[in-house]
Amino acid sequence: MAVTPILEIERTRKWRADNQERCDFLNARRYKRNREEIIRKNGEWDKQNPLARYVRNAVCLALKSGKIEKPTTCSLCDKDGDLQAHHKDYQLPLDVIWLCRSCHKREHIGVTP
Repeated sequence: MAVTPILEIERTRKWRADNQERCDFLNARRYKRNREEIIRKNGEWDKQNPLARYVRNAVCLALKSGKIEKPTTCSLCDKDGDLQAHHKDYQLPLDVIWLCRSCHKREHIGVTP
């Protein structure tokens, strides 16, 4: 699998930001057409990655119970929006940094903003 160049990621991110309604429509349509396949693949991933699944669920439960709070801005770029929990170590399930999708992607491919 080839790594997507950062410039392409940024171009795509900008297009998505400028065309949010279109993206929502396309994502909903894609999910509707491929629902069973998406559910099957997600289930397979969960089976292959039990620790990641456990950690993801632990964060969700901690958020619901109030043990941790989700900030409103990305820890790296201070962008507002939908944030994702990033774990540097799965052995510490509630030790997360909150990143926007773009920074989270960069973190996983090893590129800093």
